[in-house]
Amino acid sequence: MTFRLVLTGKAVAGFARADIQQRLIDQLRLPPEQAAALLPPATRVIKQGLDQQGAERLRLRFRAVGLETRVEAVEIPPPIDPLESLRTLAGTGLKRPRPSPSYVLHLFLVTLCCVSIPALYAGLVLALAGALGWYLTHLHLYLDEVRNVWLKLCAYGIPAISGGVLLLFMARPLFLGRRPPERPMTLDLAREPRLRAVIEHLSQAIGLQPPVAVELSGQVNASVHFEGGWRGFFTGRKVLTIGLPLVAGLTVQQFVGVLAHEFGHFAQRFGLRCSFLINHVNAWLEARSYARDTWDDRLEDWLERELWFPLPLALSLAQSGIALSR
Repeated sequence: MTFRLVLTGKAVAGFARADIQQRLIDQLRLPPEQAAALLPPATRVIKQGLDQQGAERLRLRFRAVGLETRVEAVEIPPPIDPLESLRTLAGTGLKRPRPSPSYVLHLFLVTLCCVSIPALYAGLVLALAGALGWYLTHLHLYLDEVRNVWLKLCAYGIPAISGGVLLLFMARPLFLGRRPPERPMTLDLAREPRLRAVIEHLSQAIGLQPPVAVELSGQVNASVHFEGGWRGFFTGRKVLTIGLPLVAGLTVQQFVGVLAHEFGHFAQRFGLRCSFLINHVNAWLEARSYARDTWDDRLEDWLERELWFPLPLALSLAQSGIALSR
């Protein structure tokens, strides 16, 4: 039980309106407009959620400035158990509207465009390799009459070295896997029966298979992803990730609402797979454009050394080609 303080709309005997307003300003530090709003015959709840002693002390303070108030007890309703509502929801189920054909078409076209980017990039690498191979195999047709050995050596060596290094750098992202993520903390649902019940009821209400695992993170977020990346993409097995700050900062009802939002992603099978492909291509493009690794450092180290004349030129051309491709 809590208590609240209610303004009765009456003044204490012997206090004029002007005196009451001035006392509210001087003693209770209220702004003039707020003090005027409390003058009789105004009636309103001044403050609630108080204990009995705090409400009585506040009543005496308002009486000292000339306003009559009363303390009212407020019954606290028993907390609602979200599991009861979820059990009912699991029995009746939720209506799942089908996505519009226009949405599916546009999402498919966006995904197709994203997936085509790595394919075009691979085609560019193959075209560059073919052009370099054609150059090296046909160059002798134009150098038969050249007698300068150094000129022939540069004509073959510089393009071969610079083109070969450029091809290696451009082809590497096609075969280089992403850095494995840190191993997450997996929650044992057997030790959290109420959370397991929430997940099962939500899955049953939406008509989906529950996630195969629940992982914890330190981010203020919750998410759903395929188990094991591409393996889950084909099997459809999903993992739910819950940010511990959400658990600490939300009420039970709010937390269940966040989980229900994430389960809405579970229901979008086609959209979830398209999102997986788009995000993977975007991450690959970002790494291709901006990420540096030991190969870049090694190339710069070679350029700083005192090498035979054609090599620095060839490596510089390769470095420029790498920057241009990115």
